[in-house]
Amino acid sequence: MLNSHMKTLKEDMGERIRAIREECGLTLAGLGKRLCLGKTAVHQYEQGISTPSLESLVKIAELGNISLDSLITGKSQEHEPPPAASQPHEWTAPVPPINTEILNDIIAAVEEHLAQKGITQPPTQKKAELIGLLYQMTIEDENKKISHDIIGNLIKLAR
Repeated sequence: MLNSHMKTLKEDMGERIRAIREECGLTLAGLGKRLCLGKTAVHQYEQGISTPSLESLVKIAELGNISLDSLITGKSQEHEPPPAASQPHEWTAPVPPINTEILNDIIAAVEEHLAQKGITQPPTQKKAELIGLLYQMTIEDENKKISHDIIGNLIKLAR
């Protein structure tokens, strides 16, 4: 009886993994690449043949923007009330307004650098992280000019 129950849980979780993959527009190979696995492993997860590692489960849950518990059990987290927005925690710091002029300059510099290096399709998340880091550096030191050397070095670090 326990074996059939476990099989059902694995198959149900596999269906949720497939749904997340399809919602993200990924192929088996595409999700496998994000998990550093082959498409066969992803297929086996989706079919309930094998169970993903904890690391893979976390990545899949993040990709689907759901909790790990929801991915594994299929149960939503509705029973947990969201934190009260009207009562900010004492460690909440005000967020300064974004200087769109600086941000646009950084985006243009990154695009130009990537084009010069022949990088036509950088991963969106890596590109966003790079732009965010450059923006933070610029805000901290308003006299700092973003050079191609700085961009290049940050790209190397991000790999």
